[in-house]
Amino acid sequence: MQKTVSSIYVFLLIFCPLAFGTTESWSLAVMELSCFLAVSLYLINQWYRDKPIYKTPALVPLLIFLGYILCQIVPLPPWLLELLSPNTYRLYMDTIGIVDDDSWLSISVNRKSTLLEFFRYASYVGFYFLTVQLLSSKERLQSVVGLVVIFLTSLSAFAIIQYFTSRDTIFWLIEVPINSIIFGPYVNHNHFAGLMELALPMVIALFIYLKPRISYKQSWKEKIVEIFDFQGINLYILLGFSALLIASSIVLSLSRGGMISASLSVVLLVILISLRFKQKKMNVIVFLLLISVFLSVSWFGWETVVNRFARLQNQQGEIYEARLEFWKDSIEIIKALPLVGAGFGTFSDIYPAFRTFVSNRAVLHAHNDYLELLIEGGVIGLLLVSLFLIYLVKSSFKVFRKRHDRYSIYLFLGCFTGLVSIFIHSLTDFNLHIGANGLYFFFIAGLMVTSIHTKTRIEASGTLLKKISNRRMLPGIACVILIVLIGGFSINTKMLLGHYYYDSIADMHINKRMPKDRLEKVLAIAIKSTDWDSGTARYLYAKANLEVLLLKAPSALASYKEALYRQPLKGEFLQRVGFIYSWLGDDVTAEKLIKAGIRTDQSSPERYRQYAEWLLSQGRKAEGLELINKALLMEPSLTVQKSREYIVSMLVNDIDIEEVLSAIPNRTKPLLGVAEYFYSTDNYQQADRAFSRALNWITNDPNKHVRDYGRILRFYAKKGRNNKALDIALKAANDMPNEPRPRIWAGRLYKKLGVTYRAIEEFKMALTIDPTNISAIRELNSLNR
Repeated sequence: MQKTVSSIYVFLLIFCPLAFGTTESWSLAVMELSCFLAVSLYLINQWYRDKPIYKTPALVPLLIFLGYILCQIVPLPPWLLELLSPNTYRLYMDTIGIVDDDSWLSISVNRKSTLLEFFRYASYVGFYFLTVQLLSSKERLQSVVGLVVIFLTSLSAFAIIQYFTSRDTIFWLIEVPINSIIFGPYVNHNHFAGLMELALPMVIALFIYLKPRISYKQSWKEKIVEIFDFQGINLYILLGFSALLIASSIVLSLSRGGMISASLSVVLLVILISLRFKQKKMNVIVFLLLISVFLSVSWFGWETVVNRFARLQNQQGEIYEARLEFWKDSIEIIKALPLVGAGFGTFSDIYPAFRTFVSNRAVLHAHNDYLELLIEGGVIGLLLVSLFLIYLVKSSFKVFRKRHDRYSIYLFLGCFTGLVSIFIHSLTDFNLHIGANGLYFFFIAGLMVTSIHTKTRIEASGTLLKKISNRRMLPGIACVILIVLIGGFSINTKMLLGHYYYDSIADMHINKRMPKDRLEKVLAIAIKSTDWDSGTARYLYAKANLEVLLLKAPSALASYKEALYRQPLKGEFLQRVGFIYSWLGDDVTAEKLIKAGIRTDQSSPERYRQYAEWLLSQGRKAEGLELINKALLMEPSLTVQKSREYIVSMLVNDIDIEEVLSAIPNRTKPLLGVAEYFYSTDNYQQADRAFSRALNWITNDPNKHVRDYGRILRFYAKKGRNNKALDIALKAANDMPNEPRPRIWAGRLYKKLGVTYRAIEEFKMALTIDPTNISAIRELNSLNR
């Protein structure tokens, strides 16, 4: 049984990074269930063979932390919830409380997400416990450390090769989202760097430990001979090569946080080793290693690395980082929910209610693990995590000061500085929310404990950890772990089956024109997904949408409410429930819910548009048009399709063309979107009016883009009004003098109008701005023939 436990343990160390960092439901299920199974088998084996377990430092704070997560899920009476978290109570009363103000509600605003976080953290705690237990033997400690070094070195080599051969796919086969910056098996390059920076100081520490000891009074020739006669030279070279590859992969991943935190952790490692051993010449070895990293990256090219840091500046030359917007909003959430937070795993649920900027991209994490911990766990969660870390470091350093075993000391310092590295990186990212990185964090933490407690000298064996020999406790503990295992297996299995059924209908374009029997079949599949996984709100929401199309209003309302109970701060759900109440004739409750949808997603133009549509349907024209105007101003990027939605919503509510145009704000992009809608419906007169209005505003628009001029120009060029189009091109060239495209547009229009010499001038001016512009070169060559 012990071999089985060891095999599962090693399997997880290799599987988790390779499974795309363990961020998907299936890979998280494998990680969690494997951890719980391994811990259960280990405890049963120790009890059956009457063997003790070792006392695991800082385990109690972790267990209390797990208990705290479970407490966040427990439904509480309203008075107690209001006492613990007044603002959470108010959020509930302003959302789900509109339709049901008597329900017991939890601290967590999304209980399922918090429950899933419990299983994730429980698996980490189990892995930390296993690390301390299994690696208390020096043979197993050294073999696992060697295995991890070889694996991460191979992973770094693979990542570098993939970087230069296929930047758009993982394993050369699997495509990723367009905005992803992949590296190795990770979709996010920052998280790959996070994994490697955890291990880099450990590898460098072992490299320094194995440094050949030579006499400095010898000649260089004698020194070289002595080095290669050194017994551990092969392992020394291997570790140097490993450190070089791992460090190079961090740099080539283009993770700014990874590069900075890894560099600082290596500097700290050198300082700590120097202080402990009073070594000065050891710094030369690290310096040579860093030079090797610099040269290896230079061979690949530093340009992309430099450009990555240059992106911190915006077009005005000012330092800009989107994370600052997240952090500013996150601080407001912390102020609102200081004591117990919003529940672990609920950042994406609570954040829209405090978001102050508009963007098409969802914000799923705070990009700062400390802020996210305070948001989700409050001060209590932060104190429990701090207690674990303080006790872990304090108990380990207490032993560290007494140890003289060089291997243990070097390995301990490597692990400690690896943890420091991820702590630094956590200021700007969310590495500890990535399955594999979280697992390796607790692996390194456990390795730090065992390295300083395990006796590794030839004449010594065993561990300094205390034994717990109370045999009667083990079956009870094993039973608890087995219960967690069974619960985790049940929940993960249901999740995967629910996802399987829902995935078959998720991309369907469902509409009221579909035949009734087809809608019934799709509804049956949606019901299957909710039967398997009733905790996922979007399955219930899909079911409710289908019931609306089948005119099953009471059933749809019940399904919508069920979805809302699971995600009470979801603005889309709130508004849809409001529409059902309006359908059933309760407009007062309907408006409260629709407004609540805006409060919980205050930076979403869609929420304002939905409310505006409802107001227009109620005959409240002035209010509706005012909200349409506001929503259009908020739209970060307005397309023809999006414009069509706004215009159609007005036209179907008997708003005439003049009123439609009056509702459009005098901003470039909204006007362009509306103009292109009219153009796409062959209403050229109204399109001309909208394009003209856009042209009047574009010069002073701080968010204008050269493409905006091109959209106006193309309209007039297609209508044969080349002189008007030329005026627009020259206006664009004057407003944006560093852009070659307006000059090329002007040159082509001059060419079409037969003014060849002016066309040549414009193309030459475009080449002055951009000497490598292929379009300008081709146009100029065609005129010079």
